[in-house]
Amino acid sequence: MGMVNEGHERGYIMGDIGSAIARMEARLEARLRAIRLIRGFLREDPGFAADLRHALAEESAAVPTVTPPANPLAKGKHIERVRRFFASNGNEWTTAPDIGRAVGIKRGCVAALLYQTCKDDFEHMPHPNHSRMKLWRLKQPASEAGETKGGEP
Repeated sequence: MGMVNEGHERGYIMGDIGSAIARMEARLEARLRAIRLIRGFLREDPGFAADLRHALAEESAAVPTVTPPANPLAKGKHIERVRRFFASNGNEWTTAPDIGRAVGIKRGCVAALLYQTCKDDFEHMPHPNHSRMKLWRLKQPASEAGETKGGEP
């Protein structure tokens, strides 16, 4: 059974890696086309190089460095991040990988929280489209759970 699980997991990882590599290749090919285009302009018009250097120097001096906004969910202890995530999404059913991406925690750490460290804080149900995946959310107080516990997401 362990070998089947490992092979299945490896298939997911390889699919993700393959997709990422394909996206990188597409970006690199687009850049290569742009470089070839610029090289053609430089061959046709030697003065273009000086104009291009001047324009790039002006542009880099005029554009301030912008720091991307910090992810507000990616601060604090892991369990605090996950609780804030569920508070921000209305405690909607969510997969463990999606939780990890949203709060900046590796998948293994999310799994440890959900299955071990804080397992009593969460409830889960089978994912309707993936037999080996579960959907998670914070446990509802008994008064709020009503018909939604274990129901459709």
